[in-house]
Amino acid sequence: MAPSDIAFVLIQSPDDDEIAQLIATQCAAIAAMLHRRDLAYETLHINVVSRQSFYDVAAHLYGNAEIVHVAAHGDEAGIDTMRDALTWEDVGAVLTKLVPPLSGKAKRVLCLSCCYSRCGYRALRKTLQSRFTGIYCFRDNEVYFDTIMMVWSMFYGTKPLGQPASKIKKRINRFFGRRTLEYHRL
Repeated sequence: MAPSDIAFVLIQSPDDDEIAQLIATQCAAIAAMLHRRDLAYETLHINVVSRQSFYDVAAHLYGNAEIVHVAAHGDEAGIDTMRDALTWEDVGAVLTKLVPPLSGKAKRVLCLSCCYSRCGYRALRKTLQSRFTGIYCFRDNEVYFDTIMMVWSMFYGTKPLGQPASKIKKRINRFFGRRTLEYHRL
């Protein structure tokens, strides 16, 4: 699979419980949903466990990526891997190397799937302006695994490719009865 064939880049920082107990991670579940939609060959699922492995993700340029999904434990300052903490600035540095600036009418979104993802949006929006058209994040600082799985199941399992982002966001928020998922244009 060549980097130019990849439409979905799923970056997961699993925690030690998920690895030790062989618990499916959210990105493994998303990859399975995309596989069922005949998109397996366009999906890259990467597990990162350290600062170095996170930076290694940017060894290839994924110019045709439509969605980059980052799943980890997060806080106001950034995200955690099993071994290291990364600031939102670190995350931005990797993402700017991972995908090139957009040209023409190309669209690409970033899905931040972690606690304090809204802090991530605020920290990353200027850095990623030329590379992404928007960022999905959670409204609440604390987000639980069951909510995360339901949101992304609805997003990846039902969203028609090319459909405006606002339609799926509205459907998800209507399901929860409140604003759970936000979309911010860059």
